[in-house]
Amino acid sequence: MIPTGSHLRAANMSSLSRIALLTTGISAAGLLSLSLADLLAWPLFLLLLGAHLLVCRKFHEPLPVTAPQITVLTLLLFTFELFRISQYGWEVVVPSLRDIIVFFAIARLVLPKTGREIYQIVGIALTENLLSTIFTQSPLFLIGLVFMAGLIPMILSDLDEASFSEGPCRKTGLLHWPKVWAGIFITACILFFIIPRPSSTLIKSGVIKETKTGFSEEIRLARGEAVESDRSIVMRVVWSRGTMPELFYLGGSRLEKLSKDGFTKGDPVQSGYFPEAGETDMLTVYPTGLDSLNVFFPFGLSRVSPGNCIRRGPNLYWASDAPPVYEIRVNRSGAHDPYGSTHVPEELLDVTHLSLKAAGQGPLEVRIGRLESYLKTSCSYTLDGLRVPPGDSPIRWFVFEGRRGNCEHFASAMAVMVRGLGVPARVVTGFLVHEFNRAGGYFIVRADDAHAWVEYFADGVWHTLEATPRRIATAQRESSVIDAWKFRWIRWVIQYSLEDQARMVNTVLFRPHDIEHEVGYALAGSAGAAAFALAAWLLYFKTARRSKGGFYRKVVRAMQRKGLPLDAGATHEEHLEQIALRWPALRSHFGAFLGDYLAWRFGERKIDIRESTDLMLRAIRENRLQTYGKKD
Repeated sequence: MIPTGSHLRAANMSSLSRIALLTTGISAAGLLSLSLADLLAWPLFLLLLGAHLLVCRKFHEPLPVTAPQITVLTLLLFTFELFRISQYGWEVVVPSLRDIIVFFAIARLVLPKTGREIYQIVGIALTENLLSTIFTQSPLFLIGLVFMAGLIPMILSDLDEASFSEGPCRKTGLLHWPKVWAGIFITACILFFIIPRPSSTLIKSGVIKETKTGFSEEIRLARGEAVESDRSIVMRVVWSRGTMPELFYLGGSRLEKLSKDGFTKGDPVQSGYFPEAGETDMLTVYPTGLDSLNVFFPFGLSRVSPGNCIRRGPNLYWASDAPPVYEIRVNRSGAHDPYGSTHVPEELLDVTHLSLKAAGQGPLEVRIGRLESYLKTSCSYTLDGLRVPPGDSPIRWFVFEGRRGNCEHFASAMAVMVRGLGVPARVVTGFLVHEFNRAGGYFIVRADDAHAWVEYFADGVWHTLEATPRRIATAQRESSVIDAWKFRWIRWVIQYSLEDQARMVNTVLFRPHDIEHEVGYALAGSAGAAAFALAAWLLYFKTARRSKGGFYRKVVRAMQRKGLPLDAGATHEEHLEQIALRWPALRSHFGAFLGDYLAWRFGERKIDIRESTDLMLRAIRENRLQTYGKKD
């Protein structure tokens, strides 16, 4: 048998090695969370990971760094970060905070470590994960969080049960940590749905600059640079009620004031918004990465929720910050707002004279159709930059000289020509929505979908007119499972709020047959995961109970192979008597093993039964069977 002192030393060495692995692993998981949240460059993460591996190998050896040196470096770092913030403002607050946290993580790791310092390392890693949670909308940082959720309970248990001087760590069963992790997961889920996340005031106040795609209400007809492609997603739209179209125009700004340089917003007369009578469809809009206070909606707006909106002319704006999700109800018959004009400045009268000739005689729809055909056949579409002569009207230059332009040029020229017929017309800027994600059941709106078109007023309603010579986009029906899961993450994790809690409770209690499909998927997925976990736990528990006697059976089989079969119906004590009679040299070994086995199986003592079994099997292999006395 191994002496007790050897047991103690082996246990302590195992404890030290385990604590070193857990401590460096937790610290590395915190840095991993920062990298997955795009707050730490991957080359730097790999470099710091190499430092962690070195520290793990020399965990309790003195490294060539002293506390005074760390103090001097800390003062230099704080001085540099304060200078950087004073020079660049709020935009560098988060990078500075990240640098300070990472510095403390590495400094604490290389200095001498006792139990208190290891607790500090764990706290710094949690701070890194908290920083990742606040300043990212990507779910990837959860990988680092999962690592820490698994490692932190283990390191805390070891720190409570062991010391660096003496005393072995208490052994835990295989089922212990799955129980702890399941408890952490269930508690976290309960707290998540009980405690709503507030809106990101840090982002709104400018402490962190979020990458956003700007939406410009104005159009730039004299643009000299080419229009660049941008495939970033700016909105997702769920068509909640009504017949879903293949594509639709999502208007944000209606420009009715015309000068020789083009269309702009009219006089900013502020009022409440004018709802249209009745509603035919309902949409839910989820802006993401869109820096605009415009309320985007198709057709005629009947109602918007939340209703903290103000109207300036024909346009609708959020009174404060744009909400992360809003619901709009619309009327397909079109808008009936009274704003509209037929005014054309003197510099553009030759364009209106051309429109009268091109339109000819007949009903209004026929005449407008002729104007549309004329413009589309006489001018070509391009996203290249244009060189409009200084002082010349961009619209006039486009119609008579340049004859090349983008959707803004075509929409502006068409609106002027329609006004030339005495019909109120305006330019609308927004998005032409055409991409539908079948995997999630919603429309995807990208920055590339930005568009300009014309609305003209006839028969008491505003009609949409597409002036571009070719179809900017065709209806797309694709399945993107990745974006569908990302959308659900943003919707039910990042943007989960008190309003969602109230709506969920109301839906479950009062409308059980009308639960939103997102909540349904979440509940179904959670129930399925819980059922699977329960089945796996029961299977494991049953298998573990069945295999409790596996160590003893190994010893019995080993003796049988040596020529000493033990009676399967005999008790453990009778087995000991048989061995004492027929194999006396093995009696002390088997007695020690039997004591450990019975204490482990029936006494629930934390004994390393594997090591005890290995010692017993080694004794069987090394001893030769000698029979004494009469065989039974």
